[in-house]
Amino acid sequence: MQMKKIKEEKASVSVYVFIVLFTYLIILSSIYFTLISIHKAQLKTILKIKQSYELDNGNIEQIYQSKINTEKEPEQKEFIFDYTGTEQTFTAPASGIYKLQVWGAQGGQGGPSNLGGKGGYSTGNITLTKGQSIYVYVGGQGIGATTTSTTTKENAGGYNGGGSSYQVGTGGPRGSGGGATDIRFVPNTDPLNSSSLLSRVIVAGGGGGSLYYNNTSYTSGVGGGTSGTNGTVGKGGTQTAGGSGYEQYVAAGFGYGGYKSSNSTSTIAGGGGGWYGGGAGNAAGGGSGFIWTSATASNVPSGYSVETKYYLTEASTIAGNAEFDSPTGTKETGHAGNGYAKITWLRFK
Repeated sequence: MQMKKIKEEKASVSVYVFIVLFTYLIILSSIYFTLISIHKAQLKTILKIKQSYELDNGNIEQIYQSKINTEKEPEQKEFIFDYTGTEQTFTAPASGIYKLQVWGAQGGQGGPSNLGGKGGYSTGNITLTKGQSIYVYVGGQGIGATTTSTTTKENAGGYNGGGSSYQVGTGGPRGSGGGATDIRFVPNTDPLNSSSLLSRVIVAGGGGGSLYYNNTSYTSGVGGGTSGTNGTVGKGGTQTAGGSGYEQYVAAGFGYGGYKSSNSTSTIAGGGGGWYGGGAGNAAGGGSGFIWTSATASNVPSGYSVETKYYLTEASTIAGNAEFDSPTGTKETGHAGNGYAKITWLRFK
């Protein structure tokens, strides 16, 4: 009887242990599956973040590719502008960065071998949108003479700011100033319209007119550069003022070279056009060049209208007594003849 009771107690303990172990097993299983669920949830979150990141980057790439696909590179990338004596329009065929290049015109000849001062050169890159228009004014070469004449004569200045010259009797031939070449945002049929001049973003100065008198040749100034160089009397234009010159002339100013006054009785050569023009005189000064950058922003006069978003990059302006790129892609020291301009599409921004 006692043995039976012991067996029953053992069986009861075994059942109890089994129940306890089973309960622990269920609890552990529950904890395990809970941890697995949490881990899966974390994995799903990580995957969603990854997918979102990939999707966002894919959208960026897709947007970029869409832009490339919808706005292709223009078939014509280079646009040239010869002298016409009129305003010319350039309309961007595609959005992107464009290289601007401008060459100023030469001053008029004075005498048998004394050529006018040569034009300067300016270049810089600008960002334009498709369909946006800018306006090109290519300077004209100054008028001169190779021989002395007894006829009183006034020679008109080169287109776009060249100063006129004045020859009195046997005073000897005088050349008029060469015009500047520039690109601007506000058009006007009058290249010296003040609102239009205040929208110029790049300028290459024109050379001063030269002089021949009493069998002597006098040197005229070349176009700028940050400053035009001086002639024998007329001074070069700078970044902030026109060049001074002979007393019987109209002073050079913003965009135009000095020229004879209405009551002049003397023989005077005309100054070169430019950002500021060169002074008139017995061989005139050259006009200055200009490039619109953060470094030159302090030089612009009141009313200047070009926004800072159009600052030029990789920009420079070089006077006509130094070497620079020619319109044909070779090298030249100063630009001879009429001015010239070139606009080249480089790339999408």
